[in-house]
Amino acid sequence: MSCTSKEETLKNKRDEVMQIHDEAMAKMDALNNYETISREKVFDYKSNMQDDSASFYETILFETVDAQNNMMDWMHQYNLDSASNNNSKAEEYLKSQLTKVKKVHQDIFNALENGKKHLK
Repeated sequence: MSCTSKEETLKNKRDEVMQIHDEAMAKMDALNNYETISREKVFDYKSNMQDDSASFYETILFETVDAQNNMMDWMHQYNLDSASNNNSKAEEYLKSQLTKVKKVHQDIFNALENGKKHLK
């Protein structure tokens, strides 16, 4: 494989990783909003000692918090040097990062869908 071809392949993989990241990252404000709403609902239900609804909203709260934390964790561990053209294992690294960022993306969109469905 020529250098140009390898460089282009790595660039495409880096771009794909970042595109998935950017799409999920753009939803963080909405996710934070659902976290706030679910936190308020948990507090209200627990304060008023109403049925078991607090646990339902706690589940949504934990899902939104986990999705946000997973994004932050992924961003902190993503290493630009490991994804660079100068790293002989960059292709393997980017493949593993693509798997990880897709999981983060899915978690965020699942939490958003749950929030949209259950929080008004």
